[in-house]
Amino acid sequence: METLLIIALSFFAISASFGQVTFEHTYQVGEEFNSHNAFVVNDILYYYSNDKNNVYLYNEQHELIKTITLENTASLQKILIPSDKLFNTDSKIEFIAYFFSESTQDNLRLYNEDGLMIKDLGKCSKAYYIKAPDNTYKLFTYSEGTNTINVYGLEGSLTSIQEEILKKSIQAYPNPAKNYINIPINSKTNEKTTLTITNQNGSVIKQKEVEPNETVIKVNTSEYNKGVYFYNHQTNSGKFIVQ
Repeated sequence: METLLIIALSFFAISASFGQVTFEHTYQVGEEFNSHNAFVVNDILYYYSNDKNNVYLYNEQHELIKTITLENTASLQKILIPSDKLFNTDSKIEFIAYFFSESTQDNLRLYNEDGLMIKDLGKCSKAYYIKAPDNTYKLFTYSEGTNTINVYGLEGSLTSIQEEILKKSIQAYPNPAKNYINIPINSKTNEKTTLTITNQNGSVIKQKEVEPNETVIKVNTSEYNKGVYFYNHQTNSGKFIVQ
């Protein structure tokens, strides 16, 4: 049975004497909830949601501006890395769609806003990007079935605002973990920082020094007990499971 999640998008208006939360809109989204259902193009904020076959784009006023139908026999679960210049240099919005069905299992595909499939990224369930030291971008896709990671070179770019929004949606992988976990790093300083991992009781399991140019930290979890763990690095935090 499809589980529908309701998200309320709210903005905080701060006055001199108090903080006020003003409700704006409610979106109905798919079975998997992507924590940042928004992206920026040309300094304009867009929202998006999806059902099993369609992606819906909304403007800043939460008005529906486009419905994108994706032809696939599997069920559309969520949208990843929406942008306009990362995957190519035209003005169209592109995004990665994650599909799943019992017969085909996981599948990632890259589409543009016209519903045209640009590339089939294979039987993978997760995708993320990093910015290399030479200011180029790399796309990584992860397959749980084969426990492999594919790396793609990207010719496009992101604005600083787009990077900030997209980085907040990147999570640790593979999750659940067995022998290792990759934890994304989004340093906001040119100095060394610290990554901290704790267990469910709040006990510190590991602390690792992070260099300013590091974007992903690979942590060996082979000796961790099975259970839930939490990581924290500056403003980036999350949890992962060790099986």
